[in-house]
Amino acid sequence: GVSCVYSCYNATSHNGGQRLIIVPFIPSHLTELVLHEYVDFVQSNLSDPAYGAALDNGMSWTAINDNGDVMCCSGLVPVGLHRAEAWALMSKQGGRSLIGVVRAIGRELANNKFKRVQAGVRVDFVQGAKMMELLGFVNETPNGMKNYGDDGYDYYLYARCL
Repeated sequence: GVSCVYSCYNATSHNGGQRLIIVPFIPSHLTELVLHEYVDFVQSNLSDPAYGAALDNGMSWTAINDNGDVMCCSGLVPVGLHRAEAWALMSKQGGRSLIGVVRAIGRELANNKFKRVQAGVRVDFVQGAKMMELLGFVNETPNGMKNYGDDGYDYYLYARCL
């Protein structure tokens, strides 16, 4: 899980580097997110206590900028002893923080116990696919998975194996 709080810098921001603080995830962080349109179908779930509780498993974290804005919540959900499903919900304003978020998630992924971590990414969500590739995930379904998502869209399955 997330063992400590640490900072990282976003080298791509225009103000000389925006600091991101990585903290353990708590469900109330979800209500502070305004999601990217590719995952906005999830927005109605963010205020559901059961949704937040399901993600609050000790293997989730939140990136917060210097202004106190939640930029991204992400983590892992075990799907067995050796496999986990990765999840990430990035704020619509989080694009400028992408490099910092990727670094933070990369640190957490490096410390996990799973042999395989996988995640679905909507086929038209180019930024999501880019983030997965930056994290070392491989697209295992280059033709996509038809009607896979809860939103009815096609998704790619990305995986990172040890």
